[in-house]
Amino acid sequence: SWSPDGKRMAFTSLGDRVNEIHTMNKNGTGRRRLSNTAAHEGGPAWSPGGDRIAFSSARDGNDEIYLMGADGSRQHNLTRNPATDEQPTWSPDGKYLAFVSDRGGNRDIYVMATNGTMVRRITSHSATDRAPAWSPFLPPDVDDGPASAQPNLYVLAVGISDYQQRGSNLQFADD
Repeated sequence: SWSPDGKRMAFTSLGDRVNEIHTMNKNGTGRRRLSNTAAHEGGPAWSPGGDRIAFSSARDGNDEIYLMGADGSRQHNLTRNPATDEQPTWSPDGKYLAFVSDRGGNRDIYVMATNGTMVRRITSHSATDRAPAWSPFLPPDVDDGPASAQPNLYVLAVGISDYQQRGSNLQFADD
């Protein structure tokens, strides 16, 4: 994951037999380990302001979403749930994190405020959902290919409470 200014990157690297979060300058210098636990940690994502990094960690016994300062300080668990929570990604305004969780019995996409509150499931069906991504804008017409193509593309804006998919046409329902 690149910092918003494009000068640094955050990445996962195999440390003492587990993956740990590191940062370094874009030219490969200034490498710094930000996490140092006996558990797997991965999926770092820079905040839009560049001051925080969200990541997943199994340090509490299962994968959870954590937040830390861009320098590795103030590491804390946001999700505190017995399910697997992973793949955090920031909303463009830095107010929300989308992530993948199996807390509903299946891997679905969830959204929460960056303080860990207001957790809301976004997808809910029998298929596995993963790799959430935000867009700074919603294009007026989104086409995800033929109706029979898989996987499907879903677009959701913060503030929209429901969505529907009909083949390759996307529809949005306001709150």
